[in-house]
Amino acid sequence: MLRVIGILLLAMVYQTATAQQADENAKDYLVYASVYQWYGELDSNENWRQNHPQVTLDFAEYPQSSWTQGAHQILDIAPVSEDSASNNPPASHQVRITLEFYPAVADSDHVTGQYMQQLITFSLDYQQVLKVETEMNERDDFESRYIASADTNLIRAFLYSWTQGLDEPDSASLTQWLTSDAQVNLAETQVADIIDYQAHMQAQGLTQSRRVIRNLKISPLDEQQYQVEFEYQWSAINGDGETEIADIGVSLRLSVVDGKVSVHVYTEQYLAPKTDLGAEVRC
Repeated sequence: MLRVIGILLLAMVYQTATAQQADENAKDYLVYASVYQWYGELDSNENWRQNHPQVTLDFAEYPQSSWTQGAHQILDIAPVSEDSASNNPPASHQVRITLEFYPAVADSDHVTGQYMQQLITFSLDYQQVLKVETEMNERDDFESRYIASADTNLIRAFLYSWTQGLDEPDSASLTQWLTSDAQVNLAETQVADIIDYQAHMQAQGLTQSRRVIRNLKISPLDEQQYQVEFEYQWSAINGDGETEIADIGVSLRLSVVDGKVSVHVYTEQYLAPKTDLGAEVRC
């Protein structure tokens, strides 16, 4: 009986892990990067007005419905399905965000938060926020410790954009985040720098590259610098049609100054495999 229960529990764990993996693989990194970038800018300063000149906001989370310092802690990101039956291409994209908002209060680190749901309308390329509509705004009946979120939101936005750039080298220039003296050490030791990565991928004949971010840890070093640690669970299809996989440990030292993320040190290394995935071939 215990053996049967054990088998059932293992099956449940496997199904849960498989479902979580499928959910991670379904993430559109461009969407996630754009959402975190928006809230990072909104929580940093009022430069969002220049960066998104067409945006319309209802300011529902702010006291007196006027922008002030605050922290948007994102809980869920759900792109709104578009009408596939329409013959007209979409003019914009919409994403529904569930979040907790904490207003900054002078001389107090304990505040009353608000559980919110907002609908964001992005431009077609996700570079501009056009409209933010509040669909739900419920005030908490308890106090929480205020934790600033601007830098962590901007770092998460960077990580999604950076990861998409690694998976799809044509989608973004990764050098835009590197300082002039940045130290970059890739897991593929034969790759001299990040610029050569795309050529290396093509030479290897790898397609459908996908990196899933695991075990993310963001640690402040000082007011502007951060140590970031995480793992990539990487999969790709080789020229023989086989799935190659690898776990890669990543360590970064970066800074966030005036809403801009800059990478000073980026280091990767292959990790020992954690599971035997049978027919799949590990990188």
